Amino acid sequence: MELGGVSAASSPSTVKRRIGYVPQEIAVYEDLSAVANLRFFAALYDIFGPEADRAADLALDVVGLRSAAMNRCGSFPAA
Repeated sequence: MELGGVSAASSPSTVKRRIGYVPQEIAVYEDLSAVANLRFFAALYDIFGPEADRAADLALDVVGLRSAAMNRCGSFPAA
């Protein structure tokens, strides 16, 4: 299979970066912490380690949740 002329078999990371992931349900796993949720979704795009940590920190800063990074998402008040 190819996407935009790129083979999914030989370049799966490139192909994954070109497509989106849209879960059927809300895209937050309540049993995971905020930072674990962000790292999970980063991993879907082959983003790991320090790069994933920086992206998670930035996202937490943007939404004002840096101090709650280790809290389970299920403990957050409903919006």
